[in-house]
Amino acid sequence: MQQEKQEQLDVLKTASEKGYIRLKYLDETGKDGESTVNYTWMKIGEQKQIKQPKKAAKRQSILGIWEPNKDFKYALIPRNFTSEEYVKLMEEEARDAWKHFLATGQPTFMIQDNASIHKSKRIQRYWRLWSKQGLHMFFIAPHTPQQNLIEGEWRQLKYGELRGRSYSEDAALEKALVDAIESRYGKKGYSVKRYSL
Repeated sequence: MQQEKQEQLDVLKTASEKGYIRLKYLDETGKDGESTVNYTWMKIGEQKQIKQPKKAAKRQSILGIWEPNKDFKYALIPRNFTSEEYVKLMEEEARDAWKHFLATGQPTFMIQDNASIHKSKRIQRYWRLWSKQGLHMFFIAPHTPQQNLIEGEWRQLKYGELRGRSYSEDAALEKALVDAIESRYGKKGYSVKRYSL
């Protein structure tokens, strides 16, 4: 199945490169107030340390939708995302896909993993409607996060823009995430949009 899914994804990538379709990548991640210690060189006998706050900010969940070289859309909440919130975001993406299809003739394919909020029976009832609006769901093979290219974007944010930082206040962590996303994609000339839930 993994090989078959990779081959299907390669076909979609080729179609996107030729301008027949539009590809987007969706995924969720999270960040808490503690800093991650990265790999680095140290003198023999020394250990890298990053002072952590006594009270760390609560985890912020991020849902991102990345269209390479074009835009990055995201939502932040201080807990896990629900299927209702996922539907709300996909409804907006379906409206955008329909406008894009009318303007370009390109259907949109949303690449994502097999999380339950993406594939529950309740969510599956929307797939036909979204497909009629030009938004098609593509699910990568289980346990193959490398097939979802947004994973590399999360790594860059966590180990690049947010590296070595810790946060004791929830609002400070939220602001840092917003600033990191806006800075990273703004520098690349992307359109950046934050969804409010």
